[in-house]
Amino acid sequence: MDEFIQNEFAEFWITNGILFFIYKPNIIITLKTAKKIVEDRLQFQNERIYPVFCDMRGIKVIEKEARLFC
Repeated sequence: MDEFIQNEFAEFWITNGILFFIYKPNIIITLKTAKKIVEDRLQFQNERIYPVFCDMRGIKVIEKEARLFC
């Protein structure tokens, strides 16, 4: 069974040992948003390391402060 979570910004799931990370459509990433996304992802990974597939097509804008945070 695949592990899956989502928040208001993205969906995360693990299949065959790969972490898939898909942003929802038209997301604007602020510093607050970036912190929430990273917090949820780290909690989901539970200190495990995975190769990652990240689909960023849903991102509309990433503010400068968020880019510097990540």
